[in-house]
Amino acid sequence: RHKETTLSASGYQTVEANGNWRAHYDKFTVENLTPDKDLLEALSQMPGLKQLFASLDPQQTLRFDGAMDFKGTADLNDPITAAWDLDTYFFGGTMHTGLDFKNLRGKVHAKGSWNGQDVKVNGDVDLSSARILDYDLTDVRGPFRVEQGTLMFGAGDTQRVRPPGLLEDRERITAKLFDGTLLLDGVSTLSETPKYKVLLQLRDARLEKFAALHAPKQRDLRGITNGSV
Repeated sequence: RHKETTLSASGYQTVEANGNWRAHYDKFTVENLTPDKDLLEALSQMPGLKQLFASLDPQQTLRFDGAMDFKGTADLNDPITAAWDLDTYFFGGTMHTGLDFKNLRGKVHAKGSWNGQDVKVNGDVDLSSARILDYDLTDVRGPFRVEQGTLMFGAGDTQRVRPPGLLEDRERITAKLFDGTLLLDGVSTLSETPKYKVLLQLRDARLEKFAALHAPKQRDLRGITNGSV
């Protein structure tokens, strides 16, 4: 327990004759975790994970639930490695990626590993709401991954970029906006000053819903609108 954070875990630990050890937890739950400077200092020996948690606004609490695995050797100079299969629950927090994702509410599932040098994560977003570019989105879903200090969401992996018309919705981050569908693909560095590229595509949105926010005096606007930026 640290401050208001609580941890519960069940699993097993093994130690080999050569001193190599493993701690595996089939049930690993962390409640009320705050990604503050104390946590970042505790992750100082795992810079890849520290970088990931540093992108989270410290004015929030998180919940983790799933499985964790740690391994180490008898040599204290060798890094501890880790692997996980966790659900992370957001309760209105923010993630800073250059393009800030605010008011995150819902679950993010992630399978990842830390090999002592790099962190790799593959996962899926399942959020009931999020706020991006001052737009309130609902039903936010889709894939993401983290590799070499870079967050790629939707089809934002520059190694496999294809024209939007050739992408399937399941490859992208999708959300509901103005009674239509917003599709997001992007890439962002996880650093103190993130650099990012993002493609936003709005499909089959109601023009009157858009006008109510941006042109409230234009009450006669009706129809379907599409666009991208």
